[in-house]
Amino acid sequence: MKNYKAAGALCLLAAAMLLPGGCAATRFEPMEEAQQKQQDQQELTAQSAEVEPDSMTAEDLVFERTMESDSGVVLASYEARVPQFSEDGAKSSVFGNINEFYQQEFEAFAADCDWVFLTLQEELGPGWNNIKDERQAVTSVFGYEMLTYENRYVSFVRDYTYTDKTGSSSVHYYAEIFDLSTGWKVGFSDLFGENAASAQAAVKDGIAQWCEKNGVAFDALDSIAPEQLTGEIALDGDSLAVCIEPFALSAGDGEGRVVRLPVGDFSQWLVQPQQ
Repeated sequence: MKNYKAAGALCLLAAAMLLPGGCAATRFEPMEEAQQKQQDQQELTAQSAEVEPDSMTAEDLVFERTMESDSGVVLASYEARVPQFSEDGAKSSVFGNINEFYQQEFEAFAADCDWVFLTLQEELGPGWNNIKDERQAVTSVFGYEMLTYENRYVSFVRDYTYTDKTGSSSVHYYAEIFDLSTGWKVGFSDLFGENAASAQAAVKDGIAQWCEKNGVAFDALDSIAPEQLTGEIALDGDSLAVCIEPFALSAGDGEGRVVRLPVGDFSQWLVQPQQ
């Protein structure tokens, strides 16, 4: 968003005094400056408009690749999708910033896929391309869920499911939150400001209660710092979603998790938008 400072004309005579003959000393704005001010004001108005992210979604960026033997046996597959938005109309630059973030993420999938396939080829040995028998393929799948909080934030909870050649699967979760007034990614401290420490402590307490309710061990309760639990979060009108890595809660808990805590337990600490 452009920032500008209006240039005020300073009278060389006494302030607001009239020149002889009754004509006020004024400065006429050049046409270019007046047009720029009008354009900036239009952009400010557009970016403050309330636009539902659901109404602006565009086709996902999708990366798909398979690894096959010479006989056509699928040995591995890799599929990933990330969100994109229309950049037409109000908030075009906001959604453009979100698009750019995920376009950069998208570019990393090719290198990651190369690494997964190369690792599998090394495990299968030099004759991997001669395999003729059908078998469990190694799969990597990235998906996402979009969440919104009022007209202030749009979030994405992203899941990565990896299935190895024995059929054993593991799931990891990640999340991003974007400010709908700028399109920039924000973190926990941006959301809660000076109240971040209080909110982080409440997250830890909330996760402990969730674990007790759901029969999940939280052996790291006494040793884990609250800020270690709030690196991957999302937000909607009902919940604060906290993404937990496998083994973060307990050495015996190998599952990735999304713990959804009531947003009402945290809303009093959220930084309020400037009027």
